[in-house]
Amino acid sequence: TYKCVCALVKRVGKGMAVEEEGVRVRRLTAEKMTAAEARERRKVPKLRGMVRENARREWVGYALEKCDPECKQFADCAKRTGLLVVVQCRAEKNVMNDCLKQYTTEQRHHEIKRKFAEQHPEAVIEWLDEDKVPKSL
Repeated sequence: TYKCVCALVKRVGKGMAVEEEGVRVRRLTAEKMTAAEARERRKVPKLRGMVRENARREWVGYALEKCDPECKQFADCAKRTGLLVVVQCRAEKNVMNDCLKQYTTEQRHHEIKRKFAEQHPEAVIEWLDEDKVPKSL
């Protein structure tokens, strides 16, 4: 396996390294770049596992916290009207969605991910250009 690993490293090229537990390859650039440098270069971290989920929860949680009165108005309307919620509570839903849109911007999501990357550098898979980040990340 040693020869196989060496051949893999040669094929992959610069900026890559082989992890000890097998022939999986990871980017070294993720560990070298700090969150401040990433912000300057307009880079966004691709995070792994629970760190990614925690960043998403903070992003959504902040919006829900800021829009709590609007969310409560919609919930109260939904409780009063029952099955007619789609028709009867349209105005409350629109107000709630407009408020949530203010706080769930992609820019805010990128800021939170950079903050989590600074706190957990081991969870960064790679840094992506801000304008090339897929919506699912």
